[in-house]
Amino acid sequence: MEKDRIRPLPDELRAKIAAGEVIERPASVVKELVENSIDAGSKDIAITIVAGGKSLIQVKDDGAGIDPQDATLVFRPHTTSKLHTEEELSCISTMGFRGEALYSISVVSRVTLRTKGKDSLSGIKITIEGGGLPEVTEGGYPEGTTVEVRDLFFNTPARRKFLKTEKTEFARILEVVRRLSLAQPHIRFRLFNGGSKVLDTGRAGLKERIYHTIGEEVAKGLLTAELVSPPYRVEVALGPPELSYPTARLLFLNVNRRPIRDSLLARSVADGYMGMLERGRYPFALVNIHMPPEHVDVNVHPAKIEVRFKEPNTIYSLVRGCVERALKEGTPSVKTKAPQPVTEEDKKSTCISGATLSGREMAEAYRIPSSSSTHAPAISLFEEDVRFIGQLWGEYALFERGQELWLIDQHGAMERAAYERLEKEYKEEGGLKSQYLLVPERLDTTPDEAAMLTTFIEEFHRLGFELLPFGTSATKGGETFLIKTVPHLLSGVSTRALIKDIAEELTQTARGMKRVEETIEKLLMTMACHSVIRGVKMLSTEEAMELLRCVERTELRSWCPHGRPVVRILRKEEIERFFRRR
Repeated sequence: MEKDRIRPLPDELRAKIAAGEVIERPASVVKELVENSIDAGSKDIAITIVAGGKSLIQVKDDGAGIDPQDATLVFRPHTTSKLHTEEELSCISTMGFRGEALYSISVVSRVTLRTKGKDSLSGIKITIEGGGLPEVTEGGYPEGTTVEVRDLFFNTPARRKFLKTEKTEFARILEVVRRLSLAQPHIRFRLFNGGSKVLDTGRAGLKERIYHTIGEEVAKGLLTAELVSPPYRVEVALGPPELSYPTARLLFLNVNRRPIRDSLLARSVADGYMGMLERGRYPFALVNIHMPPEHVDVNVHPAKIEVRFKEPNTIYSLVRGCVERALKEGTPSVKTKAPQPVTEEDKKSTCISGATLSGREMAEAYRIPSSSSTHAPAISLFEEDVRFIGQLWGEYALFERGQELWLIDQHGAMERAAYERLEKEYKEEGGLKSQYLLVPERLDTTPDEAAMLTTFIEEFHRLGFELLPFGTSATKGGETFLIKTVPHLLSGVSTRALIKDIAEELTQTARGMKRVEETIEKLLMTMACHSVIRGVKMLSTEEAMELLRCVERTELRSWCPHGRPVVRILRKEEIERFFRRR
């Protein structure tokens, strides 16, 4: 058949396919243009975004500019000033080198480029639309280069319709700029969303850069170290172990000032924190690796975000060792306190993350409606007499039930009960029940955190949080929010850290990294964990019996939401066999 015959692709189709490998979304355009500005020696880069980058992306720099005689070559495929011989391909020292970025961008948008070199009497303006022929004119422009990209994917509607909302696309752009700015702390980065300035890093040291892009909380507790083993040099800047996050979004890996993704390096950081973080939690970590260009191959991915190391095992060991050094030298020794006697007041109340409830109030707070599920346990715990006989270390409740000894993890049992109640409300009642705070709680955010919270304001409302923007944050540079309502199970609990964790989880989902159902499940688990007993707490008999009733009403009573066992039963004959009474 005629349609099945092999033939060359038309030039226009070939160009659009090639562009698709490099330009996936507005954030890809920003990355390529900013990398060009960095290679041009810029010290000040300003990025302006309109409509999430769909309408306009403008990148303005004060770099070297483009020579007028090269103007006609700028938008041709695979034209570059950074690479000339095959030998140079094995020792790349620039951010870009393929010569495809401007060409790929011009194929799927309308581009205007204005540039002037330091030694040029006048500047030039180049306009090109949809990969057509460029128009070049002279003009009076400032030194440096300004690139304007309008109507991205205007001629590839199939690509344009797969773009996310403007807020989501801008959040991706913000992430790209933040990663580049942390890799290049000597350059000032400014990011504007419409007419609003979202980020201004200034030009200062690494700690100040982290302060402006990540936030004060990380910057003030920063742990740093350096490890040199020629020809390699590794620098790390870490958040303290007690400051952790539900995703690895704050893991920044740079090789020769190039932001990359690499599973080996990510594992080396995690292994360096071994035993210091809860399972499923991640630190803030910035890793800078400096090495000769010939020791790393950066030509393994069209977007230049993956690399291949000449000596991967050596790199792993150096990064892990540097992380361990920073944590060892920067973490103060822990001083233990003498055990405190249990008072009568301790026995009369139980603490739920800061809120003190009586046994009766706790019973009401955690009452789970009965379920008709076929998975519900058929046997009641109260078919026989049950007696509370005490606790182990203030964390495990012990009950005698007929010929059995029951050991119950207090935190895990209440967490399972709270999770099932939250899940029922969310799925069957359309959202979590909320409670107004007597005095709204203030939440200051960095620009990145503000963008995330604003993007997912409706999702927060369904989760029981009402967040009200309250002007620019004077301390962190983002937005100040007032927390007006919280889920009823979290009343009396500070939720500021929890809200930031939820925003990070939702951001991962928006990027397509997680399924929505998986994210909601994890968020409900996190909220349940925040709402219940943590650590050592002595229980009165009334509280202990209510704990047991919570276990009875729970469908999956034997496990907490994270899969850890909650109940352990030892039968009398097992104990007698151990003591050789049988």
